Parts: sequence; C-alpha cells; structure tokens
Amino acid sequence: MTRSLQRRHVVRWLYAMLIAIAWAAPAHAQSCSYSPPNADSFRFGFPQWIGVPSGAQNGTVLATTTMSIGYSCPPTTSASGWSFSYRSFFRSSASVPGDLYYNANMGIGVRVTNLNTGQQMNNDYNYGFAQWMPPRTGTAPFSGTLDFKIELVKLNDMIYSPPPSMAAGLNLQFGEFRIINNATFIANPVNIMWNNGPLTITTIPQSCRATLPDTPVQLDSVYTSRLPMPGSTAGDKPFNVGLSCSPGTNVYVTLTDLSNPGNTTNQLTLAPGSTASGVQLRLLRPGGVPVSFGPDSSSAGNLNQWYLGPSGSTTGIPLTAQYIATGAVKAGSVKGLASFTLSYQ
Repeated sequence: MTRSLQRRHVVRWLYAMLIAIAWAAPAHAQSCSYSPPNADSFRFGFPQWIGVPSGAQNGTVLATTTMSIGYSCPPTTSASGWSFSYRSFFRSSASVPGDLYYNANMGIGVRVTNLNTGQQMNNDYNYGFAQWMPPRTGTAPFSGTLDFKIELVKLNDMIYSPPPSMAAGLNLQFGEFRIINNATFIANPVNIMWNNGPLTITTIPQSCRATLPDTPVQLDSVYTSRLPMPGSTAGDKPFNVGLSCSPGTNVYVTLTDLSNPGNTTNQLTLAPGSTASGVQLRLLRPGGVPVSFGPDSSSAGNLNQWYLGPSGSTTGIPLTAQYIATGAVKAGSVKGLASFTLSYQ
C-alpha cells in the first residue's frame, strides 16, 4: 500500500514538471535575440585625448561615436508583434537640456541620437523607458539593427579641472534596451555600457567654430546607368562647411566616417536606412582630390589630416560630394554621416 502511494506521488510530480516545461518553452522561443549571440551588454567609448576649446559654450560637441546592435525576432502566434523601449541610467542636465550626465563634477555628458528615427533621446533615469521606434506588428520573423549616435559634450566649466577618476578610465552602465513581445509581455533586456580608457582633457585655444550645427547635403538622383562599373562616379554636388575663425594659428582638418569610425579609405560607409547597394559616397577637396577618412582626433599629424589654411583667412571647408560605384549598382536611397575635427597648429 505504501509503495503504491509513493508511485502515484512520483507520477503526479513528473506530470506536473513536464507540464511546466511545456508551458515555458513557447514563451522562451518567442523572444528576440541580439547579435552577437548571448551578448548581455554592448559598449561605446571615446578617444583618450579630448581637446576642449577655451571658453567653449555648454553643449559643445567634443567627440562623436556610433553604435549598432543587431537583433533578430522569431515568428509569433499573435499579430500584436513587438515593441522597442530604451532608457538611460544617467541624469538630465540643467545646463544643457536633453543632454545626460553621470557626475556633474566631471563637466562632460552625452547626447544620444536615435539613428533609426533621427530623434534625440533625452529620457533620463527619472523618466524611465521611452519608445525607440514604432512597434512592429505581424507574425513573420524579422531582423534589423538598433543604431545610435552618441556625442560627448561639454556641460559646464568643471571640464577645465576634471576629477582624477577620469584619468583612471570609465566603466559605467549607461542604459538598457528591451524588445518586448506584445502578446506575452516577455522582454529580452540588454545593457549599454560606457566603457572608456583614460580620458585626458586638454584646453586648446579657440580659433574656429562652425557657423551651423549641421551641414546637410542633398545629392540629386541619378540613373544607375551612369554608374556602369566599379570606380564610376556621378552626381557631383559642391558644398561648404561654414567656419568663423580668429587669426593667429594654422588650421588642419580630419573627416571621420561616423558609420564606421575605423574607416581610413576615401569612400564613406552607407549609413543605416540606406537601401541602395553597389554604391558609396565620396568627398573631394578642391582640385578633385578624394578625402580619406581618419580618427576623430585633433592631434597634430592625425591620420589623413590635411592643411586647411591660416585661421585669419579660413571661412569654411569647401568639399564636393559624389556617388561612386563599388559593384553592380542597385537603385535605392544613399545616406552617409561624417564629422570634421579641426586641429590648431
């Protein structure tokens, strides 16, 4: 009699365990994954040496980086789809609204731009999660990238006497991203870390400033037949990055590919949102000289830095943008992001 009761107890327990596993499996299967697989955090950082112009306005951009997080979502049984949410663990700056900081005594903060929508993400720790982009509905699987532009900015004059902790490097939990199954409310979170080596802040004499915060360049549409083979170019569009400079020094400049900061070629990587293929963008200096990209640094002799002119007569950076074929061209949109860094020598 005793043995019979024990067997029933074991059978019921196994049955209950199998039911629990059966219920848990579909929920786990319907959550998104990030690339690379099993990553629980993604990291960004800035160059070690940061030059800050003397008397720079609060909000001045000191360095720029980009970050992309790949994701893949499985098919679902519900058409309610998925939601995308982001939050920062930093605080909102009073001196530069919309920018975020970890410690105001550092004098620096960050500005986050959502490259999937073009929106500046200013939700701080107190605000909590905010929508990153519109929900994705339907039952079909899909994948993509979450694309960030992160700028290091001056928040206040404490930057001119930074605390010793900055020289030791930073390893800070900056934010969190979640992709949420709208049917089960299961979220797969991933951390975003500000992982930086030593930060050396150096005050530099201010000689030039950009006359506009951004210089958008709209190239005309061209037929793919005008780009018949690799190396073919079309659609030349001259433009000028306006500068206002004071005399007294020589000005050098480096262009950096924001979609691929390590790019040192003369072809600008297509930015997220581009749909064309077999084509890239190229920038030319006066005389038709292709510009090669380099690191975001104002150090003298920086890779692919070139001489712009004496500061007393420099009024801008004259450039020409063009399409260049890299293979069989497929029609679509072409977008590129580049920044410039001036060096006073």
